[in-house]
Amino acid sequence: MERLPLSMAEPMEIGVLADADAVAWIHEELRARLIDLEKELDLIIEVAVFTRADTPAPGPDAVFLWGTDADTNSIDRRRPQTHTEADQRSLRIAESIAELIRSDPSLIKRAIRHLDRLMNEGQGTASGDIAEWRQLLEAYSPGRVRDLLVSTSSRARRLRQSAPFFAVLTPGERDRVMAAIEQRP
Repeated sequence: MERLPLSMAEPMEIGVLADADAVAWIHEELRARLIDLEKELDLIIEVAVFTRADTPAPGPDAVFLWGTDADTNSIDRRRPQTHTEADQRSLRIAESIAELIRSDPSLIKRAIRHLDRLMNEGQGTASGDIAEWRQLLEAYSPGRVRDLLVSTSSRARRLRQSAPFFAVLTPGERDRVMAAIEQRP
């Protein structure tokens, strides 16, 4: 973004730095979450999600809402996760979410509402997984949903990649999940 908008009539531009494999879903998720704010404020919000390789240099008036340093050269360039490491991380997240469902089964209803919104917007190739999650959450008991989340089956591993729960967590719930996965090996 070159400068802040001077009036509400100008679009607000938001740039997000993400890992390459997360660019598409982060963009879709931000668009879905910002639409109500755009309606409420009668504002256009433009979202661009970049990888480290294609991140433009921030303008002199850029505002950083979260981050440690405006210098893109100082970004932590950790090695990419292996497929096994990504599976293990998604399992740890799923285990934490399963515990949240145990204490608050309404998380399933929130996920169903989120999936309904996604289905109404159309999600291209992700529509199949979204429909499958919707069907499972309607049919399965909370205990069975928890079992599916922590299963090591190939179906469970595949579904964890598109699990609808993280998107509907409250900030406090999200903090608990992140703290729990950081404590686990």
